[in-house]
Amino acid sequence: MGLKIKKVAVAGPNGNTGPTVIKTLVASGFEVTAVTRFLAKTRDLLGPDIDIIEVDYLSQDSLVSALRGIDAVVVCGVGMYALIEIHAFPQLTQHSQVTRAN
Repeated sequence: MGLKIKKVAVAGPNGNTGPTVIKTLVASGFEVTAVTRFLAKTRDLLGPDIDIIEVDYLSQDSLVSALRGIDAVVVCGVGMYALIEIHAFPQLTQHSQVTRAN
């Protein structure tokens, strides 16, 4: 039985690669949520059709709350990867069926 991925969060949606990754995922039929520190900036960049959640990348509660129900996370910012890895991933894998795919 394969892993079914439908809901994808994109961390770092405002950088050089984030908008392109989001467009590609949406065009491929995924439900995309942008995870950002800057709600207004992200809304201006991505428009009204993308779900956006504002988070504090240094807060475990903020990250876990934002990523709950998400099947996969694409991290477009190098520094954010470490923060998600440290603050969110252990709790998400402990309390749900989230698995790691490297």
